[in-house]
Amino acid sequence: MLDQMKLPNALLIGAQKAGTTSLFDWIAQHPQVFANSAIKDCPFFWHDATFQKGFKFYDAFFEGASDEQVLLGGNVNDLFFENAPERIHQLNPAMRLIICLRNPVERAYSAYAYAVERGHENRNFAEAIRQELAGCRYDNLIDRTQKEYIEHGRYWTQIQRYLSLFVRSRLHVVFFEDIKEQPERVVKEVYRFLGIDDGFTPTLSKKNVTGNPAQFSRLNKAIFDYSLKQPWWWAALKRIFSKELRYKLRRGLMSLQRKGGVAPPPPDPETIKSLSDYFKEEVVAMELLAGRDLSHWK
Repeated sequence: MLDQMKLPNALLIGAQKAGTTSLFDWIAQHPQVFANSAIKDCPFFWHDATFQKGFKFYDAFFEGASDEQVLLGGNVNDLFFENAPERIHQLNPAMRLIICLRNPVERAYSAYAYAVERGHENRNFAEAIRQELAGCRYDNLIDRTQKEYIEHGRYWTQIQRYLSLFVRSRLHVVFFEDIKEQPERVVKEVYRFLGIDDGFTPTLSKKNVTGNPAQFSRLNKAIFDYSLKQPWWWAALKRIFSKELRYKLRRGLMSLQRKGGVAPPPPDPETIKSLSDYFKEEVVAMELLAGRDLSHWK
C-alpha cells in the first residue's frame, strides 16, 4: 500500500525559530527535489487527529511530484513532540532527517516574540519563563507548540528519541548561526546529505522572520490555530484553493497583520541567566553529540 503512494524520503523536523523556513525554501528550489511549501503547516506526525487521516492524506501533498530524487516534508514541531519519531519510523526507517538548532536562550525569546505576534501570548517574557521554570505546562496543543519556550530548546533530549530509532547517519544537524553567516555552505552540505547535486545554487533569501505583533488576534487565531474550529469562509476556501495556495494566503495575511504592531522589549539579563543556567547540561551534551564547540550558547 505505502509503496504505491508518493511519500517523503526526507524531513526537516525542527527546531522552531531556527531557520527552518529559509532552509526548506532553499532545498525546495533544487531541481532534484519536490517540496510542497504547504506541508510545513501540516502537523501530520504529532497531531493525533491529523495522523489518523492516514498516509493517503499525507500523500496528497506530493501529488505533483514526478521523477524527483528527494520528496521533502516536515514540520518544525516534529522534533518536539514525543509521538513523532515512532510514526516517522513507521513510514520510513531510512528517512533522512534534517534538524536546525539555535542557541536555546535566543530561540526561547524568538519563540516568545512569535507567540506575541500571533496573538497567543499576553505575559511579559520574564513572567512566562518564571512560570515555566516553576513547572507550568499545557494540555492544549497550540499552547504546547507556542508557549513552552524552554521545553522546545531541550535539543539533546529530543534528538535522543530519534537516535533510539534511526542510525546517526540519517540525521543531519544544521546550526542557525551558520544559516545566517554561511548559507551557501550550509545548503550545499544539505544537498550532499540528501545525495543530490551540490553544484546547484539556490536564491538565498530569508523567510519567516519574526516581526511585529498581529493587529487582529482573533483573525490570526482563526487562520493559524488548528486546535480551534476554523471559520466557515476558510472551509470554503479549502474547496476552491490548493493546499499550497492556502499556505501562501495564510502567510500573506500574517504579513499584512504585522504592520503597525509593537514588538516586545528585549529580555532582561536576569532572565537570560536563568535560561542559560537551565540549558547548561543540555548544551554540554549537545556539544558531544554534534562534535562542535557551543560555548557561545552557555
